[in-house]
Amino acid sequence: METKETYTVKDISKYLNVTEQTIRKKIKDLEKDGVFYLGKDCSGKIILTKLDVSLLLAKYYKSVYNKFCKECGITERSTIVIPSKKGTIQRLVRSNGQEVFYIRNLPIGFDSSGKEIMYKGPKFTSRELAEQKRNEVIQQRVFNAQNTQNDTQKDETYYRIANMRFVDFCREYIEKKDVRESTMFVYNKTLNVLEKYIGNMLIKDISARSISLAIEPIDVMVGHVKTILKNTLDKLYRLDVIDKSVIDKITYPNPKFKPQKKIALTEEQVRIILKNSRYTRHELLTHLLFKTGMRISEALALTWEDVEIKQEFILIHVTKTISKDVYGNSTNIQPPKTKSGYRDVFVFDDKLIELFNKQKSKSKGDIIFSGRCGGRIGYQTILKQFKNYGDLLGITLSPHVARHTYISIALSKGVDLYSLVEQVGHSNPDMILKVYGKRVLDKHNVFSMFSVI
Repeated sequence: METKETYTVKDISKYLNVTEQTIRKKIKDLEKDGVFYLGKDCSGKIILTKLDVSLLLAKYYKSVYNKFCKECGITERSTIVIPSKKGTIQRLVRSNGQEVFYIRNLPIGFDSSGKEIMYKGPKFTSRELAEQKRNEVIQQRVFNAQNTQNDTQKDETYYRIANMRFVDFCREYIEKKDVRESTMFVYNKTLNVLEKYIGNMLIKDISARSISLAIEPIDVMVGHVKTILKNTLDKLYRLDVIDKSVIDKITYPNPKFKPQKKIALTEEQVRIILKNSRYTRHELLTHLLFKTGMRISEALALTWEDVEIKQEFILIHVTKTISKDVYGNSTNIQPPKTKSGYRDVFVFDDKLIELFNKQKSKSKGDIIFSGRCGGRIGYQTILKQFKNYGDLLGITLSPHVARHTYISIALSKGVDLYSLVEQVGHSNPDMILKVYGKRVLDKHNVFSMFSVI
């Protein structure tokens, strides 16, 4: 094989005269065992270092391992050999008639020339004591050899990881996570931003200063960049590749545009919005969001089989949500992210019942909120509608403000907290109390209506 710094799967398969599929399978097995942390080039091809190839050959193609090492000028791996001799117990009777026992011919390892190093121990007053000591020495011999092997493997693992591009390690870490396509889409966008600024930085060159300087100019997706960096750097720390001080001393950039503080509307503001939604295509959806606290992705995914229209109330079965695919298109219908997302939503509202009945009478398909050209209404359409509502009130609004408003007003009106948790699809009340509770707790109003007796 031509000597070079990196090799492709095609190079190795040609060298060994086996199929590329065979090599990929063996590489995948080594990855599962934690032996490989592979890099990829810009086209996605697997790239292996000389050491990576030597490990592959040492595991599966021993007959060509030594040849490859010599061709590439790398040191062959030493094999940890445990001596097999268990020695003997020798009895000796002294001139005074006293019996003593010695351990003879018991090797405990090898010196640099390969010569056995023999155990040299004291005399024992009984064969049982000598046997016990011999067993202890043999056990310790095995233990020492295993530790030496582990240290060798640890050094090799460190070398492989240390010579990876940091962004490749981040990408590999993300690809192994079991997340939704929409989340993976965001991760991939974030990794593209990271690659632009971190470039070819190797893991062995990572320091708090190098990372801080590289990411300082980043002004987009700053929160996601920070999350990925913290998680991957923590992984490197747990692999004993970087020091904890690297993580603690990194300075992260400040976002150019700080996220707007989430607000909850007053009842009067909600009345203004609902009044201005009258007779529009989005009247039902606007009422639904403000009167149920449903997420916009859950509402847009609804079909008629999810809604039971009763005489006095409406029962909505939330079993799915709209999610972006890996390309960023909001067309995927998927189950809720969490178990608590599956729920039944109750709403007692005559106007909403009227609007649902009206919509059902003119609906031509199973989708409740369909667009003009078929299919579901796009999120951008609803976002534009809420922008218009915001312009009317002189504030910036998004569809999620309806959820905040619903929860905040429900809390202020004394709705049972745990019932509210189930209604809006949270797993526990912590988030509701942390995010929404302080919006409605006015100390003067609360204590003006309170007396111990």
